[in-house]
Amino acid sequence: MSLPAALLAGCSIIYNPDNLPPLTDAQEIDAPIDAPIDSNPDLLEITGVSPSSIFEGIGAGGSRPVVLTLDGMAIVGDAQVAVELMESSEPATLVAFDAVPDGTQGGVIVRIPVMDDLDAGMTRTLRITITQGTVTKMADVTVHGLDELTLMTSPVATTVNPPVYSKITVASNVHFTGTEPVILKATANIDVMGALDANAAGNIAGPHGCNGGAMEAAGGCATGGGSPGSNASILGLNAGSGGGGGGFGAPGTIGGASGGAPGMATGNEALVPIVTSPG
Repeated sequence: MSLPAALLAGCSIIYNPDNLPPLTDAQEIDAPIDAPIDSNPDLLEITGVSPSSIFEGIGAGGSRPVVLTLDGMAIVGDAQVAVELMESSEPATLVAFDAVPDGTQGGVIVRIPVMDDLDAGMTRTLRITITQGTVTKMADVTVHGLDELTLMTSPVATTVNPPVYSKITVASNVHFTGTEPVILKATANIDVMGALDANAAGNIAGPHGCNGGAMEAAGGCATGGGSPGSNASILGLNAGSGGGGGGFGAPGTIGGASGGAPGMATGNEALVPIVTSPG
């Protein structure tokens, strides 16, 4: 009669997970390899560079430097790289260099100075030299010259599609006139040492604005136009003046003597980093 008990006892399994080996005993890789195994620095080839042409002043004066991409083979990240502006007393500055793991591309970050003797229409050559072991290769980039601009007289009329300058200096107060917007473009720095304004004159709009309305009429530019003032002869009160027109980054002001409502700002805050009080 003891046989069934013996059979049941034989079905028991003792399981202890603490005795199992870990899933892996290999150490993690703590550093990247210097170059792919199939990349031989002595097989360096440079087949092209992009962009192949840039402008004077890019990266100067605190502006963003240019990134030049080298195409080729067997380019390694620890290569010796040099940049030189040919026939220039002003040196270019190498900011950084690196290469992709497969060796087919390298990135060269460079700052190009402002060269007072390089006018618009003239060019210079930026030469990139890369050395790996006993092999040296070069790539050339064309640097297009730009004029410099100094504003020291007023007024200044706005123009359609104003040119890009290498640097701009505002040496005194400047008032802008015309129908086109005020646009100042430079590859390097813009130094402002005076006040810039594009204010209206009476009901004549400033640059790229809308004229004020006639008597008892709203100004132009839809929501940006100021509301009309009141007519004293109709209301039997003192006449209220029309509201001021809104600007791109700031609203107008309310008209005097409880006059017309101001025009609303019509621009985008992301495009107006500097906003001053209206008036």
